[in-house]
Amino acid sequence: MKKSIASGLTILFILTILVGCNNTSALNSNENPTSNPSSNQENAQEVQSPNALVPSIMIEGTLYLMSQKENLVIEVPENDYLGRIGSTVPLSEWPTENEQANIDVEDAPYAEYGNGIVVLWNGEWTLFLTEQERLLEE
Repeated sequence: MKKSIASGLTILFILTILVGCNNTSALNSNENPTSNPSSNQENAQEVQSPNALVPSIMIEGTLYLMSQKENLVIEVPENDYLGRIGSTVPLSEWPTENEQANIDVEDAPYAEYGNGIVVLWNGEWTLFLTEQERLLEE
């Protein structure tokens, strides 16, 4: 009887440690508050890729996050382009340099649009907003 109680307590202790380690590593994995997605789409992405962040771009020192809205059906004249995405980093990292993205949009044009930036991605214009603007769209 004492042996089974001791075994049960040992297993409970080990499980408690494992659960605690997983929660601690999840909290410490990304210091940026935007890494905690709030939409269903982002939650599904996080389950599939636990280290994935919100698709984002860095333009003129400002980080823009992909809008939660569908792609825009707009036309942007070439003379309105502000530039092109020059480099990319993995989706598990935040862009840290100007004209850098954490999605595969290298050499894609971008332009100002409303309160954000649009990027021509997969043949469609995708809206990116600052974290504050993105929270307002929810």
